[in-house]
Amino acid sequence: MSYREVRDFTEMMRVLGYPRLISIENFQNPNFCLVAEILVWLVYRFDPVASISTDYDTEEQRVALVRSIAEFMAVKAGIKLNTKRLYQADGHAVKELLKITSLIYKALKNSSTKNVDSVKSSSRVPLTGNFQDLKTVRELSSRIAIDGASLYELLGQELELREARYTKVNMPLDISSIESGLKQSIKNLNNTVTQTKQMIENIATTEASLDVKIEKRQVDLERNKKRLESLKKVRPSFLEEYEKLEKDFKELYEAYVVRYRCVAYLEQQLEEFEQATQSRIDAKHEETRKLVEKMRQEAAAKLFDGTIEDEGQAANGAQTAGTGSRMVGGKRRVFGSMTGGGDDLGSSDSDSDLFFDDDDDNDDDDDEDDDDDDDDEDDDDGRHDEDHDKNADRGDGDY
Repeated sequence: MSYREVRDFTEMMRVLGYPRLISIENFQNPNFCLVAEILVWLVYRFDPVASISTDYDTEEQRVALVRSIAEFMAVKAGIKLNTKRLYQADGHAVKELLKITSLIYKALKNSSTKNVDSVKSSSRVPLTGNFQDLKTVRELSSRIAIDGASLYELLGQELELREARYTKVNMPLDISSIESGLKQSIKNLNNTVTQTKQMIENIATTEASLDVKIEKRQVDLERNKKRLESLKKVRPSFLEEYEKLEKDFKELYEAYVVRYRCVAYLEQQLEEFEQATQSRIDAKHEETRKLVEKMRQEAAAKLFDGTIEDEGQAANGAQTAGTGSRMVGGKRRVFGSMTGGGDDLGSSDSDSDLFFDDDDDNDDDDDEDDDDDDDDEDDDDGRHDEDHDKNADRGDGDY
């Protein structure tokens, strides 16, 4: 409980018109009489025709009063009250009472606001509202005319109907007709009861048949369960062979995996070996190529030096030979006669010595690298040419 809640409650009760003056100190101690009076007054303020017991002398009456008021407010206003706090009748009950008073206070405040608004709106001329309700007014006026005409006709028939009604009411009752009507009603009721009993019997029969079917299904279920258990316990004949084959397949698979891994490893080793061999072969080829290139360069250098020496020796041989040795088309000319000159010349002077430069052409084609031997042969050819020139001069003189 708070001081603010108690103050708001007292102000609301004063505004609502509670006849007794409520103080803040009234709820310091439990006061069930005050709480009961306030509850009854609020209920009658909410619904003036409500039937609530106002007795609260005994404990049972107090409990019944609190319970009835809580049920009434829950049904009528949709307010859920805590009966325990209401029965305490102290500051905690103010929170529950405040729920009811706040609802009534808001309704009173809204109604007063609506009244003020209606007074203000009535002082004005609602032309817009009249134009909007014009269609509705026309419909209602037509319905009023129709209903008035039908009412006038019914009132015109009232005289005749009144006489017939009075005649029926004042007519004495016939016991036999009443008895026959009651018997007919009893008979109809008995027929209805019989039909109901038949339906009940049919329901019982149907229920019994359903029970029989259910029992039969349960028996079948139990039998199938037992059969399933027996089948689970029985070991099939092919299961041993299946397990054996499964074991063999497992061993074969393990062997296959091991061999496959070995083959893969060997293939990898072979590939690495081939790569290493190929790299060594490539390295040797590179070394051989470099060595051949080096030898070619050295041979070219030697050949260049030998050519220079041959040209120098050839120049020296040409100066020594003179005009006796001439070249025609790459060959030497032959000088002297083809017959013998005389007896004094001997056999060596009778024939001309023939020396050809082409004797060693084939040897030069075969042995191009033997430059030193060619130089020696050139020197010998020079000497033979000189001797030949001398013999030729001698033969010409004899001739």
